[in-house]
Amino acid sequence: MFEKAKAKIEKNREINEQYHSQSGTNWLQSFFNVGTRGEYETYRILSSIQGKNKCIANCYVPKEDGTTSEIDMLMIHETGIYVFESKNYSGYIFGSSNQKTWTQTLYAGHGKVEKHQFYNPIMQNKTHIKYLKALLDDESLPIYSYIVFSNRCEFKGLDVDESYRVIHRSNLIKSLNDDIKNRAALLSEDRIEQIFEILDKQSHMDKTIKKEHIQEIRDEKKMINESIKNGICPKCGGKLVLRKASNGPHAVSEFYGCSNYPKCKFSINAQQDSSLFKRLKSNKFHF
Repeated sequence: MFEKAKAKIEKNREINEQYHSQSGTNWLQSFFNVGTRGEYETYRILSSIQGKNKCIANCYVPKEDGTTSEIDMLMIHETGIYVFESKNYSGYIFGSSNQKTWTQTLYAGHGKVEKHQFYNPIMQNKTHIKYLKALLDDESLPIYSYIVFSNRCEFKGLDVDESYRVIHRSNLIKSLNDDIKNRAALLSEDRIEQIFEILDKQSHMDKTIKKEHIQEIRDEKKMINESIKNGICPKCGGKLVLRKASNGPHAVSEFYGCSNYPKCKFSINAQQDSSLFKRLKSNKFHF
């Protein structure tokens, strides 16, 4: 009994040290940080998966333009590479496989709700996998995508193709074990170690590079907002046109859509970003 407890403590210590080494954040910091708590919990779950495997947190893979794409979590397993995008959201989650943005809905009291848009995590993970494949330069590697949400949220009207895994963290172990059972062991222990050595270096980025990555995200968001404020579609460069929804749940409500529709389906309405929508409307870009 004592030996089992001792082994468990040692295992937990090893997991915590590995996570701290790769992410730069210790377990206590993660516990009190909403943004990283989900990643740490996912890391712990992956460390308990059966079979030969290695886990990596916060892996920065290079893009062709010289910037980086950050992968929250990945597991190099004998059956392939598993890439995880962690979302520690609460409230109701709405979205579909091909929708560019998903919606988080929260109750704000007195019968009111707050809605927040976030980039489609399926598309986000596709981008991560694209650059991961380029870095490893091995098309034969099987790579699988998993979107892991906090247990505090509830999926509502989530229209996702069955080939994608969008699950709650409480279902992660079961989902992974079920999938692994149906997949052949393709990677040897040596190959797992080779891939780990390549990717582990990408997690030990210095603080300067991590700050640059955060700044890249901020700059991109600023560029998109500036484009919208000037009545220009940030997706294709077309003009933004004021329109009214003719049907659906938002019938009669106003929104700005790209003049290149249906080729470009970019749009913005007051529910997505009320301050940006008001700023855009005040500029009278009614083409």
